[in-house]
Amino acid sequence: LLADYPDSPYEEDASFRAASCDFGLSRFTVAEPKLRTFVQRWPESKLAGEAYVMLGDCGGTAGRLTEAVRDYLQVLQHEVNIEQYNYAMFRSAEMLQEMKDYDRAATLLRDYVTRKRPGSNIPMALHGIAQALWQKEEHDQALSFYRTAMEQYGGDRKELGVDMLIDDW
Repeated sequence: LLADYPDSPYEEDASFRAASCDFGLSRFTVAEPKLRTFVQRWPESKLAGEAYVMLGDCGGTAGRLTEAVRDYLQVLQHEVNIEQYNYAMFRSAEMLQEMKDYDRAATLLRDYVTRKRPGSNIPMALHGIAQALWQKEEHDQALSFYRTAMEQYGGDRKELGVDMLIDDW
């Protein structure tokens, strides 16, 4: 379609789907330039947020963590479903922790908690903030943070992330 009908009204969708297919087949080095072209050409597309999630994965898979975090954070500028949003935010925080950028990881997760989108995983975010504090050797503050999180969410063991809070606390 893209080769035979470059001016088709389906060009935007076909461009995204072609990149998605390569991504789904784990051909990240092929998918990544297609995704970059897509988000540059259609920055306001309803599919742009999902494209940035995939770009973050491409960068992360290649070990380009700074670039991956930058792409994941672009998701905030687009409307995406809660699963993509949660995934992008938690992968960003995980990568920032791996880069030992604990302040930025904690700030990202605090902002996530503040946004409190329906379907957000607040206990897991609180766990990540406490982990960042612990890694910064702010042990008293981390323990206090864990305790507050446990008091607030520890009663609902079905809530994702509560088990992590319990284990670390």
